[in-house]
Amino acid sequence: SCEDDCFELRLDSRKLQEFEEGVFADLPNLRFLWLHANRLSAIPHPTLVPLSASLVELTLYENALTEIPQLSSFRSLQTLSLHTNRIREVPSDRLPASLSELKLHNNELRWIAPDALSLLEALETLTLHGNSRL
Repeated sequence: SCEDDCFELRLDSRKLQEFEEGVFADLPNLRFLWLHANRLSAIPHPTLVPLSASLVELTLYENALTEIPQLSSFRSLQTLSLHTNRIREVPSDRLPASLSELKLHNNELRWIAPDALSLLEALETLTLHGNSRL
């Protein structure tokens, strides 16, 4: 069992399409979660909530996401990789202020809420290239 001493979890490149609710409930200390290169089209909010206090890095690139997961309560999250998905917009209520790196390149972005980025007080790196409709 890795409940108390799991700090990273690699579930990348496994053709995952969805997660059962509660799948991360017993991993309160997880800091790094790699979910890139799968077939995820959505991440329901309850799925990741157990990680909201501990998660530092989340990779969701090369999936089929059409929207940014609800992560505003993730106060430790610093790196979020969402590039190479199908994300169309960046609402102001999805991202945590703690983010220092946000990768959104190669999506289908059409709209970024006016205050979505200004609320990211710690942001140092932002990638937006490859969004032809932006």
